[in-house]
Amino acid sequence: MEFDADLSACAAIIERADPLRFRASMAAPVATRRVLFPLYAFNIEVARAPWVTQETMIAEMRLQWWRDVCDEIANRGVVRRHEVATPLALAISPEDAVLLDTLAAAYAASGRFDEAVATTTRAAALARQQGHRAEARAPLEQGLVHHFVLLAGVDGADRVVRVEHQRDAGSHRALQNHYNPAINQVLRADVPVICAVNGPAAGVGCSLALAGDFVLAGKSAYFLQAFVNIGLVPDGGSTWLLSRAIGRARATRMMMLGEKIGAEQAEDWGLIYKAVDDDALLAEAKALAQKLANGPTVAYATMKRNIATALDGDLTQVLLAEAEGQRTAGASKDATEGGMAFLQKRKPEFKGE
Repeated sequence: MEFDADLSACAAIIERADPLRFRASMAAPVATRRVLFPLYAFNIEVARAPWVTQETMIAEMRLQWWRDVCDEIANRGVVRRHEVATPLALAISPEDAVLLDTLAAAYAASGRFDEAVATTTRAAALARQQGHRAEARAPLEQGLVHHFVLLAGVDGADRVVRVEHQRDAGSHRALQNHYNPAINQVLRADVPVICAVNGPAAGVGCSLALAGDFVLAGKSAYFLQAFVNIGLVPDGGSTWLLSRAIGRARATRMMMLGEKIGAEQAEDWGLIYKAVDDDALLAEAKALAQKLANGPTVAYATMKRNIATALDGDLTQVLLAEAEGQRTAGASKDATEGGMAFLQKRKPEFKGE
C-alpha cells in the first residue's frame, strides 16, 4: 500500500521531530499508519506552534489555525488544503476533531483566557441571581472575589492576543458567541467589576480588562492593541472602550501604531484606575473588592447604569436617569442607614438592601 504525498509529508514531520514515535508507527500495520501519521503530525504541529516564533501573536495565530481545522472537521465542512490537515480529515471523525480541538485549545489558552471568560460569565450570572441582597455579600474567602474581581492577566493570562483572529468565520463565531457576550456582561453587571492585570493585556484581553469598573495593573503589565501588526482591526469593544477612556488621539495611537502602553502610563492617561507593585496587585484588588462589598450596592448599580447613559446619551437623558436613580437609591434601606449614620456620627453598615 503506497502513501500519497500528504501522508509521506506527515511521516517526514514525525521522523524529524520524534524519531522514536516514528519507528513505533512503522511497526504498526500499514493501514493503521494512515491514521497514526496524521494524528502524530497534528500533535507535533500544535506542540511546536508556540516555539517557532518569538512573536506571541504569530504563535497564537498558528494555534488558532489548527483549531479552525478541527472546527471544519467537526462541522463536516470543507477542510482547508494542507499536507497534515487533509489526511487528518480523512482519518478521524467529527467527534474526534472536537477532542483534538481541546488539545489545541490547551496550548492556545496557555494564559487561561478561556478560564477568564468563563469566570466573567459565572460572576455576571451570580450578580444577576443575587442582585444586591445581603446573601451576595459573603466574605472574599468564600468566593466574593469572583463577584467583584476578574483576574485578567494572572500568570500572564492576557498574553492572549486572542487566537481567534483569522480572516474567516471562526473569528466571527468566537467573537459573537464567546468574547462579545462576556465583555457585555462585565459592562452590564450590576456590581462593580475589578480587573487585576499582572501581565500583557493584548487584543481582546485588553478589551476584557478595560471593561471593568476598576482596573488595577502590576507595574510590569502593559496594554496592547497589536492587530495592526498583522493587518487586522481591534475588536471586543476596544474601539468603544478606548475612545471613551482616553480620547480619540490616544485611542488612534494605540490602535494604529500598535504601541505597548505600560501600567504607569496607562494610569497617567486615565486608561486604568491604578498601577501598583506586582507583588501587591492581588492584595490591592481584594482590599478594593472588600471595600466595595461593604458599600451601598444598590447605589453602585444605579451609578453604573447612569455612567452608561452618560457615555451614549444626551444631557436630558442623563438628568432623567439621575433623577430616577436617586429615587431608587433613596428608597433603599442602605440610604436610610447612611442618613442615620451621618446624624449619629458613625460609620454606616450597609447591607445591600
